[in-house]
Amino acid sequence: MQVSKIGRYEVAGLIGEGAMGVVYRGRDPVINRIVAIKTIKSPSAAPESASPKSDQKKLMENFYNEAKAVGMFSHPNIAQIYDVGMDGGVYYQIFEFVRGNTLKN
Repeated sequence: MQVSKIGRYEVAGLIGEGAMGVVYRGRDPVINRIVAIKTIKSPSAAPESASPKSDQKKLMENFYNEAKAVGMFSHPNIAQIYDVGMDGGVYYQIFEFVRGNTLKN
């Protein structure tokens, strides 16, 4: 499935995929800034989901806690977080886009 927008952010292309979600290159149209969009699918959005509501709630709490923790740091080796939210069952975090090789490379 091709995504063109997440929240207010325009999706420009895929950066990578993992077990929990997808990371896209995107653009914030309000301030015209290139960003990285980290997504995680809500377990309740998946039809095959059989995880209890408490597991789903814990996963989402961890997602927001991660955003809060990263937002407390300011360091040249840590990408800054700009935003966090949910759109259509997809939770997302907006990060500073850092050009270069992926950690996988």
